[in-house]
Amino acid sequence: MLMSYLLLFIGVFVIVVVAISVYFSRDNRIKRAMREARLVSIDAFDETAGMTRLLGTLRYTEPPLTAPLTGRQCALYVAVVEEYRSSGRSGSWHEVIREEAGQDFVLDDGSGTALIRHRGADTVIVKDAHFRSGTFKDATPGLEAFLARHGESSTGMIFNRALRYREGILEAGEQVAVCGRGVREPDPDARTPSPGYREMATRVVMKPSLDFPLYVSDDPDVFN
Repeated sequence: MLMSYLLLFIGVFVIVVVAISVYFSRDNRIKRAMREARLVSIDAFDETAGMTRLLGTLRYTEPPLTAPLTGRQCALYVAVVEEYRSSGRSGSWHEVIREEAGQDFVLDDGSGTALIRHRGADTVIVKDAHFRSGTFKDATPGLEAFLARHGESSTGMIFNRALRYREGILEAGEQVAVCGRGVREPDPDARTPSPGYREMATRVVMKPSLDFPLYVSDDPDVFN
């Protein structure tokens, strides 16, 4: 009986620890911060309002990047490789490669546009491309080349390593949420005339600073 209670306690403890670690994970902390920020249309953006969330469609401002695992065109990407390592009767996944890259992009919600200065932003990108290699499944030449670029290989001393590959991108036409502080500046690409001859059409410019982060995500959890 005592052993049963002990096993039950250990099981509950493990579940609680896992739940806490998930709740306080980097991605979930960012998504909570984004959901807590006020969602406004770009034309109603207030420079003095603190952390503000915008939601719109992504447009490129320059030739797009190429994602390394799928070759998709994008403004931002993240590619992750993890290895499964056994420990006794169990095991876990350990990150061995993380490659991220991004460039500035425009967010358009129909009411106006915002230029997003990506450098230094914290991103949460849905990883929608998945691959695996391991026992009886060799890595493709493309995956092998990606591993080699980071000083890794899909094979160990004798057998293939158990690897999984995940990639997420932000691409043109995709709905994206951005959260942070910004300013208004004259819009050089304004599509409509200014409301008055003394006024100039403006756009919002958002970028991270020492005091305020910039969060970017395509996770639907932060859209509402």
